[in-house]
Amino acid sequence: AEILASALEPVRFSGISLRSPSGSAVVELAAVELTGEEPKINRLRLSLDSAYPLNIENPEDGKTVSLRLHNSSACPIAAGLHLELREAEAKAFELRQKYLIPPGKTIGLSLPPAVGRGIRYGTLEITDPEHPGLVRREEFSTAVMVPATPSPRKPTGFLFGVCGHPQRYSAEEQKREAAAAALCGAKILREDSNWGIIQPNPAEWNFSSLDRTVEIFGEQGLELELIYSYTPRWAVAKEFAPLKKERVRGFNSRPDYGAWREFIRRTAARYRGKIRFFEVWNEPDLYSFANFSAGEYLEMLKIAAEETRKANPDAKLLTGGFTCMPPYFALNDQKHQEKTLSQGKGYYQIHAFHGHGPFSHYYPQVEKMLAMRKTLGVSAPWWPNETADSSVFAGETGQAVTLWKKLFYSWANGAIGYNWYDLRNDGTDPGNVEHNFGMIRHDFNPKAVYPAYNTITRNFGEAEYTFTADGFPGLRLYGFRAGTDLLLAGWNDSPDSDARLLLFKTDAKNAECFDLFDNRSELALRRGWALITVDNRPAGVRFAGAGELQPVGAPVATTRDVVLP
Repeated sequence: AEILASALEPVRFSGISLRSPSGSAVVELAAVELTGEEPKINRLRLSLDSAYPLNIENPEDGKTVSLRLHNSSACPIAAGLHLELREAEAKAFELRQKYLIPPGKTIGLSLPPAVGRGIRYGTLEITDPEHPGLVRREEFSTAVMVPATPSPRKPTGFLFGVCGHPQRYSAEEQKREAAAAALCGAKILREDSNWGIIQPNPAEWNFSSLDRTVEIFGEQGLELELIYSYTPRWAVAKEFAPLKKERVRGFNSRPDYGAWREFIRRTAARYRGKIRFFEVWNEPDLYSFANFSAGEYLEMLKIAAEETRKANPDAKLLTGGFTCMPPYFALNDQKHQEKTLSQGKGYYQIHAFHGHGPFSHYYPQVEKMLAMRKTLGVSAPWWPNETADSSVFAGETGQAVTLWKKLFYSWANGAIGYNWYDLRNDGTDPGNVEHNFGMIRHDFNPKAVYPAYNTITRNFGEAEYTFTADGFPGLRLYGFRAGTDLLLAGWNDSPDSDARLLLFKTDAKNAECFDLFDNRSELALRRGWALITVDNRPAGVRFAGAGELQPVGAPVATTRDVVLP
């Protein structure tokens, strides 16, 4: 293949993606040639001057945030700047200015205060007077939110978690990831143990990579939910017979049971007192991760239970997170989850489940999964410990909506926690589904789901689920107790109305509504009554000092605001 590129504006080459039908290929890059003089404006380094390791604007700290341009060259650079800021329900802000930036110097552009909380997108266009047709375009975003304060205290209630792959990155990047997770209120990080790194050969043990990750995230008050995974090539069982030969990848092969036992024993012992949650493999029902049978997985689960209990008796063992409910063509056994839950009783304390995709795809699966648990008599709690939607499908605002719906629905249906997959985009390709699950982009610019996660943990971090408001078709309304306050979280799924009115009886002293991004407004109370509008935008209500909160009567469809007398 030959790739040719010529353009007036800067060319960025991010990589090549190839797929071979035969499963193997040889790629030879003969030569790369770049010609042309780099425009001076490309030597300007863009950054955001924020008090945090990523772009956060705290509306309560009174500090301004500045866009900074640094001239890294040895000569002055003339540049024309066009800055545009966009946020929901607000007129775009624009600024045009010309600058002459001395060598080694930095200029700052103070951003105006945000109109509301949530996500703010910015575009900076830089023009070069020496190249009138050349425009350098940079995009960034900021999360307008009140960040959480990291705390070493381990959660005792609902587990707010995220998934990540921090061991892929340097210590400095891991520190930024850990800070990002803590500032949005997460307390759990789900991460692979990476057996092949820990034990690259039978005679060598090296926990330094995982030790570093445990320490870095621990400094920010996060504990790991650690996955026992995956199989190093040297540890593949000699008698291993893959379910599908064409799907053999080494890491998804069944390990030798003796080697597996030793790996579990050493890992569990090393992190005694540091890690409470251990998960036995990831998606063991999927060919991509487990090209071996449910029976073989059950033996691995049994070994993991035996060794973990001996080495780390206070730890909780999770089943591998099951991909989805059957039928699904990529499952290695359509009854894998059912077999594990029934035949593996006593070996696991938590049932892990995934179910990626939008809420409309998720809740029917959960209903089916809960029915299966009931039939099997499973008493162990369940945890959706890796579930989300890619912004390629949902869009960035759609991710925020998906988080709200899936998390609260899961919580109200007995889940002990929720992990969004994942914390940070895995790559930079805007069209790659796997690159775009994150709450922040690969370059650490936040996405809409990031401040939405912060809204949930800020309001519900210490809450306990109390009730579901049943009897109102199309409405999803869930009640929670947080200290002396009662909280509602909900939305309208009804296709025949954008908004419905619901009357509540309460003894609250006062009440306020908050949206997906924690923008607040007072809710009027009249003689112990509150009239709440529930529409298709997820939102919450806090009833301060409330001992009672009861829905009264059927909801009324409306397109107009109604005020209580």
